[in-house]
Amino acid sequence: MRLSKLLSRVGEGRQRRRARIDQEVVRGWPVLWLVRVSLVVFLVVVAATAGLLLMNVSNLRMGVQELSSKYLEIMQYASATITDVEKAKASLYNLLSTYYTLGTLSDHSSAVSGLDFTILTLCRAAEPYEEYREIIMEIQEAYSWVEDQLAAIRETSSDQEAADALAVLPTYLQRIANLSSDLNLQIWTEVRDVVAEADASVQRTYRMLGILGGTAVVVIAALGLFMTGGVKRVYRVIAATSKNAAARAVASMETANAMKERANEVAAAVTQAEAVIDEVSSRSSRVVSENLERVNVVISGLAKSSQKTLESARDTYSMIEKLEENIQESNTAVADTVSLATSNAESARTAGEKAAAFQTAMRQVNQMTARIAEIAKQTQLLSFNASIEAARAGDAGRGFQVVATEIKSLADDSKKAADEIRAVTESIQDAANEISSFIESTVAGTEQVQNMARRVAEVLKEILVSFTQIKELMEGVTEVASTQEEEASDANAGYEEAMAAMLQINAQLQEISASMQQLVDMNQRLLEDIEHTTENANEQARLAEVVADNIQILVRRIKRKKERQKPRFRIFPWA
Repeated sequence: MRLSKLLSRVGEGRQRRRARIDQEVVRGWPVLWLVRVSLVVFLVVVAATAGLLLMNVSNLRMGVQELSSKYLEIMQYASATITDVEKAKASLYNLLSTYYTLGTLSDHSSAVSGLDFTILTLCRAAEPYEEYREIIMEIQEAYSWVEDQLAAIRETSSDQEAADALAVLPTYLQRIANLSSDLNLQIWTEVRDVVAEADASVQRTYRMLGILGGTAVVVIAALGLFMTGGVKRVYRVIAATSKNAAARAVASMETANAMKERANEVAAAVTQAEAVIDEVSSRSSRVVSENLERVNVVISGLAKSSQKTLESARDTYSMIEKLEENIQESNTAVADTVSLATSNAESARTAGEKAAAFQTAMRQVNQMTARIAEIAKQTQLLSFNASIEAARAGDAGRGFQVVATEIKSLADDSKKAADEIRAVTESIQDAANEISSFIESTVAGTEQVQNMARRVAEVLKEILVSFTQIKELMEGVTEVASTQEEEASDANAGYEEAMAAMLQINAQLQEISASMQQLVDMNQRLLEDIEHTTENANEQARLAEVVADNIQILVRRIKRKKERQKPRFRIFPWA
């Protein structure tokens, strides 16, 4: 029996060391730290993408504004100047054709009347810009010469001289048209350079988005792997804790059954002792009544009764010593039960703390996932604004429109991944809540087992005290019976002394009977407590099996969900 106890304690020590090692592994596993680092990297990637998008949008907007405020207006006035010059040349050619055909020169004052306002407007529009000042000065000089020629033509009276002067004017007007065309060409060259720079910026954005997208995919994959590993570790520890709880519940149930058997033996022995004491008491009473009638019969019967009383008292005393040994063993079993329940409670509290820490980590993961979803939403808004700006830019923003579309697609994929992560963490959070509830109920049941075991120990102590009192009473009975036997051998002893001794024996036997009845009541309460302890142990074993089944179901459910919902990310927008 001692060898089996020693082996069971060695096995329990090994299980405790294994559970402690698993708990240290889980405590040292940097799940939360890796999740934080991964999320920070992901947020930096998204922020860099948004910053690059805003920078490109700002550059494009500045280029479009510069084109609209600087280039387009000047090009419009230059084109109007070329048109008016062609009209003026056509009018001059008509006047000259009429003169050479009919010999008369018509009024030439309206031939270049609209050109004055057009050239003045062009010069005012291009005057603030240093790079166009030289061409504007040449246009002004050519037009000044044209005005001087027109003034000279108005002063002459000869049609021939006027016609010759008018024939020279188209050359200078053509110079004005050529200068205006050169101005348009220079402006178009600058516009082309701006568009080329925008295309280069778009290409750089493509490359940067490809790098950032790949980094984001790697970070999210690493995050999923580390979270899966941490969940598996915690699952193994919780499963081991549930298994240990079930084993300890079975051990508690076996100990309770052994205590119940010993208590039944105590009850049987107490019942037998009570019957013996009742028999001794009844016999003593009959002897007393007979002695009242006949003294001689009493004396002879007293010797026999004293002998029987002494034998019964010795039997009762040996039986009480045996009961005391059984109670001592029961007390040892109760102490083992208290120690086992205390160890079980400590393990359950440790598992509860780990489950609470895991719940905190899952809540932080949920908060960070919500932050990712919010950033994805903002990225979608930015891509929408970029699409609007690109549409306003026309052909120059067509390439950036593709970038905005791919950014929106990446934001949608990020939001979808965040939703899936949140769904998985919610499932894990529900499982952690169930595990915490089980651990709390286990701790409560274990504490109840401890309280019951302590109550049983107190009852056993009271029983030991009662047995001590009974032993003292039985020693008194033995002494009195021995004295009575000695006095009965002396026929000359006084009758009053014999009667007093018999009355004293009867009183002591009644006290012993009352103590025995109290012992029976205590034993009955002990049996009830042991039955209640057995029921609690059975309930703990059942709860441990239910939790283990729920954990296995949850793991299978998470695996199926991961197989069904695998997010797709495109690293490169053109892929």
